[in-house]
Amino acid sequence: MASTMKYLVLTPDGKEYGPAEEDLLVQWAETGRIPPGSQIRNSLMKAWKPVTDLRSLDEALEKRYHMSEADKLSDKLSVLVHPKDKQKPTQASQGLHQSGRFEYSPGTSGLRFGAWVLDTLVLMVAGGILWAIACTLINGGTNKDDVFRLFTAVYLVTIFFYYAVLLGFTAQTLGQYFWGLMIVRKEGEPVLMGRAFCFTLFYLLFFWSTVIFTFVLPSKRAIQDALSGCRIVRISVRD
Repeated sequence: MASTMKYLVLTPDGKEYGPAEEDLLVQWAETGRIPPGSQIRNSLMKAWKPVTDLRSLDEALEKRYHMSEADKLSDKLSVLVHPKDKQKPTQASQGLHQSGRFEYSPGTSGLRFGAWVLDTLVLMVAGGILWAIACTLINGGTNKDDVFRLFTAVYLVTIFFYYAVLLGFTAQTLGQYFWGLMIVRKEGEPVLMGRAFCFTLFYLLFFWSTVIFTFVLPSKRAIQDALSGCRIVRISVRD
């Protein structure tokens, strides 16, 4: 399915616009409705990002306001101070499922493999750090077998929580973020922590079959997707 992306915009004064398609956002930027310092997110995402992360808006704002690189850096830093944090919780909170349903492109086997490679590299770095700590313990006189068992247990827990926590809170691992992928429920609604843990458990059991199933099946869904009621889709702010 073709991807019809819609976004929400949050201005520096706390006003929220959208959801709207990218072409309409560009018109808003050109007319000044979206000023520098605004933030944007895909309606299925939780995290806000600077509007300049979307190239079309970056170009529209640069043309209207003659923004320098320093201005753009200021915009990127402004995302750390969320305007909605200053509002009442009832104003700031809105379930993502209330933002509407959107068409999207299923994550292909190539993109998912690329995300797996990057995530594996991240976890290898984490494993290297844990191994260095383990070697320090062994050199300090700790029993080698005890250290090995502890290292194995901690590393497995690290792998599990890397996927579960990131998917539960941000809907993306670092690898998926790089390749523009995210996880949603089968119906297109956001995945919360419980389902993220479920997906992670099945993923660690069946990750080896992901490329095969996503390459063969028209739905592009792997075993872990079907068992947990999720989809990995190509849909993100940076697309």
